[in-house]
Amino acid sequence: MNSEERLFIALIKGNVTAKDYENIDWNEFIKLAYYHRITGFIAKKLNKKLISEKTIKQINKLNKIIISKNLILNNEMISLFKEFKKKELNLLQ
Repeated sequence: MNSEERLFIALIKGNVTAKDYENIDWNEFIKLAYYHRITGFIAKKLNKKLISEKTIKQINKLNKIIISKNLILNNEMISLFKEFKKKELNLLQ
């Protein structure tokens, strides 16, 4: 397990130390958080005193992208369900 994965797991578990922030490739860490779609969760858990403002901005930017994509998907889902209802299709049967 690399340093980025260890920090990621420590943040999820809630048992992070300052040592966990050492030797982190922040670009790789951000990619990992984005891949798992939990940049919002990670942003809240990170110790902002131990990372750069640039990294925080990158995480927040990706979080906005994830939120936007989720809103688009949600609207598509609602549209689909409306169409199913019009055609009297019950997906739960």
